[in-house]
Amino acid sequence: MKYFKNKQNELFVDPIVENHVGLEELTKEEFDAQLAENNIPTAEQVQAEFRATRNTLLSEVDIEINIAVDAGLDVAELRAYRQALRDSTQLWVMPEPIVDAGNLQSAIWNEGRPL
Repeated sequence: MKYFKNKQNELFVDPIVENHVGLEELTKEEFDAQLAENNIPTAEQVQAEFRATRNTLLSEVDIEINIAVDAGLDVAELRAYRQALRDSTQLWVMPEPIVDAGNLQSAIWNEGRPL
């Protein structure tokens, strides 16, 4: 992968940049230093934060699945969401939640009976 900056100090990565004319090539270290100087997280930092968020959501949906199974509810939608969370690092896109954390639990135990 190649790293570049233009005269306005905007940073670019090679697969995105089709025309390298007028761009100064940077080493990975120079590129990372430019990111740090401008308080821009590196790709590795963004991916680590993404994974941490995903892992938290996986833990939450696992609890929701267990609650739903115990209540005798259909968990197909929750399992599909959990699989989408597991697959999210392939495209680095977080799936939309199907329920807010805790809403399913309160709905299940609303007036002491399953939905």
